[in-house]
Amino acid sequence: MKQLKSTAPVMELVMDSKYQFYALEVMSRERAAVARKEMEYWLNEAEEWAQLRKARHHPLRADDANLETPAG
Repeated sequence: MKQLKSTAPVMELVMDSKYQFYALEVMSRERAAVARKEMEYWLNEAEEWAQLRKARHHPLRADDANLETPAG
C-alpha cells in the first residue's frame, strides 16, 4: 500500500501566500490614506496661494505697489 504524501507544506505555502496578500492589501490601504492626507494638504496650500494672489491689497500686486521705473 502506498503512503499518502503530507499536504502540510502545500497548506503552509497557501497560508503564507494568503497572509502576504493580506499584508500587501493593508500596506496599500495605509499608503493610500497617507497619500490622501498629503493630497489634501497640498490642495489646501494651493488654495491659500491662490487666495493670496487674488487678494486686493496683496503687496506683490503690481497695480497696488507704487513702483516707479528708473529714469533711463
